[in-house]
Amino acid sequence: MLSFLLFGSLLTIGQAFKFRKTIKNQMSGDKSQGKSFQLISWRTLFCLAFMLTGLLLYMAYYMLDVASLVSKTTDELIAVSVMFIVPPISIVLFVMHRLHAALSVFLITIFFIIIALAQLFSMGAGDAAGLSATALASVLPLILLSVAPAKAVSRRLIFLALGLLLLIALNELSKLGLDVTAPKLTG
Repeated sequence: MLSFLLFGSLLTIGQAFKFRKTIKNQMSGDKSQGKSFQLISWRTLFCLAFMLTGLLLYMAYYMLDVASLVSKTTDELIAVSVMFIVPPISIVLFVMHRLHAALSVFLITIFFIIIALAQLFSMGAGDAAGLSATALASVLPLILLSVAPAKAVSRRLIFLALGLLLLIALNELSKLGLDVTAPKLTG
């Protein structure tokens, strides 16, 4: 979780500095360069309320012990939808520039799954760790989209994803054990 927190904070700080530098140098008013969220606004408040409503409904689901009445698959499906579907949908519903924001939220969720969630599952972390990780993954896109334009954030995340895919591909190539320095046979 700390790795994902570091990833998110460095991404947010970098985007905030880049956006402030761009604003100082930019003379024309491009509408796509505005922030998607104002950190203190009605739109952000409604988005957070929508996310909290989903979380409270999920907690009520467990408090009323409805989880024991349904199958384990249904219970897991409800948990995944509350963790990975409700927060992104609420952000996309209340944000400006929905396409770039949706791409940003999707990529942040993918990075969260790769960096934090896989490690939490392998460690067998408890409910408190999972809940705090989910809260972090839900609030990070909101903060990130409030400091920089969604277009810039999505572009940065696309480059990070391409770099990750390149690293994975090079790692898989290195596992093949190809020796590129071996002498070639001429014949």
